[in-house]
Amino acid sequence: MYILFSGSPLKALPQLALTYTRLLRNLEDYQNTIAINAYNYEERLQKVHAIIGENISFLETFSQKNCPFFQQQINADLGYFRHGLELLGRAIDSIRGIVEIEQAERVGVARRRHRSLENTIQVLGIGFGGGAIISGVIVQDIDKINQPLTAISPNNPPHPFYASLFLSIVVTLLFIALGWWWINKGQGRQGRKN
Repeated sequence: MYILFSGSPLKALPQLALTYTRLLRNLEDYQNTIAINAYNYEERLQKVHAIIGENISFLETFSQKNCPFFQQQINADLGYFRHGLELLGRAIDSIRGIVEIEQAERVGVARRRHRSLENTIQVLGIGFGGGAIISGVIVQDIDKINQPLTAISPNNPPHPFYASLFLSIVVTLLFIALGWWWINKGQGRQGRKN
C-alpha cells in the first residue's frame, strides 16, 4: 500500500498509523464475519443434506476450500498490517524522542544564557554598588569643586574631583572583578556538586 503524504513526516506518520489501525480493524471484522458465515453455512448445509438426503458435495466446496483460502489471505494481510503498524509506532516514537532531545538541548542552552545574563547583572550590580559606596566615602573631596578645574601637569597637582572620579572608577572595576571571581567560584562549587 503506497500512501503519498504532503507535509512533514511527523505529521504524516500518525495519519498513516491511523489508516493502518482502521485497516487492521476492518480485516479483523472480515475475519470474524467469514468465520461466523462459514459456521452458519456449514450448519445450513447439514440441514439441507438431512432434508434432501442427496450428495451436495459441490456446495461444500465453498466451506472446505474457498473459505479457508480467504481466512489464510486475511491472516497474511493482518500480519502485514500489524508489522507495518509496529514499524510506524517505532518511527513515531523515535521522532518524538529526537524532538524531545532537541527541545531539552534548547532549554539547556536557554538556561545557560539566562544564567550567564543573571551573573553579568549580578557582577555589574556588585561593581557599581561598591563603586557608589566608595564614591560616597570620597565625597568629602568634592566640596572643593568650586575651585577652577585646571589641566593636570607636573606643576599643577590633580584636582580632587579628578582624583575622586579616578578612584571611584578603579574601585568600581575592582568590585566588578571581585564579583566576577566570586560568582564564578560559586558556580564551580555548584558544578562539582552536580
